Amino acid sequence: MAVYPGNSALSTAVKDRVISTFQQTVTLYKQGRTEEVVQGCGLILRMDPLFDPAKKLMEKARNPSSPINVDALIATDPIADARSAMVARNFQKVVDITTETGMLDVKIGPQRGAIDTGRRFDREHALGGNARPIGDRRL
Repeated sequence: MAVYPGNSALSTAVKDRVISTFQQTVTLYKQGRTEEVVQGCGLILRMDPLFDPAKKLMEKARNPSSPINVDALIATDPIADARSAMVARNFQKVVDITTETGMLDVKIGPQRGAIDTGRRFDREHALGGNARPIGDRRL
């Protein structure tokens, strides 16, 4: 699931309910049922007052000339976005998406020293960061 655009402290069940209700409300908006959209957004905001997409959709329903893009309010899957960017060879977008969502956490450890000095390190132990230069191996 994409990053939740509301109160992240809510339980997963409440977040799922808010998302599903919001998707139904967007469908109602596309059908032109603005009164029901306002009611749906009101329900969503009672469950999660911080859910921004519902606030924006309610504003768009009340004022159709506002510059809000309703399709952009629906959250996308960051993994699918990263995969499509990878296929398109847009590596900067892949790094941006994965860093923003916390999927990429680059840690520079002793291997950086090996790159700088030309030394080689044996692989890191699964239980900790004990990489040592191959020449420093002790029995």
